[in-house]
Amino acid sequence: MNKSRTPLLPLKKFATNQSGAAAMVLAVASLPLVMAAGVAVDYGNSVAVQARLQAATDAAALAAGREPTRPQAELERIAYDYFKSNYNARPDGEQPSMTLSIDADGHLKVKGEVKVRNYLIAVAGYEKTTVKASSQVAKDATGLEVALVFDNTGSMGNQNRLPTLKIAARDFVNILFGPRTTADTLKIAVVPFSQFVNVGPDKSTEDWIDKAGLNPYSKVNFKSDNWDNWKGWN
Repeated sequence: MNKSRTPLLPLKKFATNQSGAAAMVLAVASLPLVMAAGVAVDYGNSVAVQARLQAATDAAALAAGREPTRPQAELERIAYDYFKSNYNARPDGEQPSMTLSIDADGHLKVKGEVKVRNYLIAVAGYEKTTVKASSQVAKDATGLEVALVFDNTGSMGNQNRLPTLKIAARDFVNILFGPRTTADTLKIAVVPFSQFVNVGPDKSTEDWIDKAGLNPYSKVNFKSDNWDNWKGWN
């Protein structure tokens, strides 16, 4: 009895057919290549953002470090203004956060953080990458020296000028000292004067003393040539 094998031929051809094998292998092999390319692109974007974030924290730390006498709340405001201006966040991008801290040794540290959106590797579940940067500086210890020269001449008695001067001077000193009563990096001198400023007898031989009355304004308040000015006119 002759049995036909015709129905088995299509199965054999399908089993031995190698058409499209390379395409399947390429498709499978290309997946990690595409993912690697996506990682490279998104990583490059994160590196660029980190550079901007580092520049922003550097600027913020340096700006706040130049204000050694300010309270921390004001230092945070100054630092954030510089941080925000230098980072220049895109309108559609994530807004960065910033923190400022001062340790016991007076070191000022600024930290910045922002979440960067991923575009290619987001398909693998990594939608955002957290980027951080920090900068630390020593607060400027050069200090500040201020001399307040107060006019106490007769004209200051008019129009409430002298009381207003006292209020302005008190407010100025309170701003500089802030909540502190003493400061090692702050010195304030008060120099009241009426017609003349007494610089002290130990300065009588200094070169900057106008003993000869050469300055055209040196005799403006004298009504007689018989007056002597600091031992200089005889």
